Amino acid sequence: MSVTLLSSEQNAMFQGSKPKAYFRGYTITAHDPAMESLMGPAYAIPKLLKKFNLRFEDIGVFEIHEAFAGQILCLIKCINDRDFLRKTHDISEGLGTITVEDINKWGGSLSLGHPLGATGSRLINMACNQLQNSNHKYALVSSCSSGGQAIAILLEKYTSS
Repeated sequence: MSVTLLSSEQNAMFQGSKPKAYFRGYTITAHDPAMESLMGPAYAIPKLLKKFNLRFEDIGVFEIHEAFAGQILCLIKCINDRDFLRKTHDISEGLGTITVEDINKWGGSLSLGHPLGATGSRLINMACNQLQNSNHKYALVSSCSSGGQAIAILLEKYTSS
């Protein structure tokens, strides 16, 4: 089971909860499921980074749903490919480099499981916990879903003022 509470900082503090991260934004994409069924994150992640003017090296935590081992390898190949980024997102300079070692450092869906209806919450909680146990500022959470859809979410570490 997984639970994620989204609230304003003030409400969380009033309720006696300490926030773990700020939800800074998201992107949702959808593509032809016959051709790109599980490749949605290859479109959602660059779109999110472009929206916030960030590169891979700005992100300390990557939590990406692994539908299958091959899917995550294809994703890495695409988002590291300057031609792909130029053609799909008009990003000519690339976004830096991401490796399989950068993703799901505490385990991903293949090792921890993929509980339908709870995977998104698990990804967000894992990213928030990693942020709180690190010096990193940002986490990126992404998942594909049925029908060629995907989401990418940017989280920022909560630090009490």
